[in-house]
Amino acid sequence: MSDPSPLAEAVEGYVELARWWIGEVGGDAEEVGRRIDAGTFDANAAMAAAARCGALSVLGGAALANEFLDATSIISRPPSVVRTVKSGRIPAPAAQAGARVQPRPLTLKQPLRCGFGDSIPVNRVKIVPAALVQEPTFRLEATITGDPAGVYTGTVWIAAGGAETGLPVWLIVP
Repeated sequence: MSDPSPLAEAVEGYVELARWWIGEVGGDAEEVGRRIDAGTFDANAAMAAAARCGALSVLGGAALANEFLDATSIISRPPSVVRTVKSGRIPAPAAQAGARVQPRPLTLKQPLRCGFGDSIPVNRVKIVPAALVQEPTFRLEATITGDPAGVYTGTVWIAAGGAETGLPVWLIVP
């Protein structure tokens, strides 16, 4: 299923607000009804119910204004554009001197992370080439779908001779 349209998302916000507000008002009405049935609804209870009703009206109006601003922001934001961001060439440590030339596979085991808590999942990051043979450099290519701008960092693991070496990497998302 695809993401909801911005209009559908905005309408859903109003539906959730209405559901919450009706629950609050309905709960108060039930409480007043119970107190009337029990014979405990006196002048003090009536004043408290009137104050709560006024507070719910003000709170509902403020929540409605907030939802309007939220809906405006949702509807007016530009659609997510899928694009590919490439890092610069990243130099890898040289293979051991005198070692037989073998492919050294490159892997990213954890998402790339930004200092603000955002991340780019491993399945959206490609390492080019996937293994080092002759070329001593590689680059990252990430599929970006509305990810916030920033510098994303992580570790690419280089396998060689049964061992792995971690190499810090970064990707700038403009």
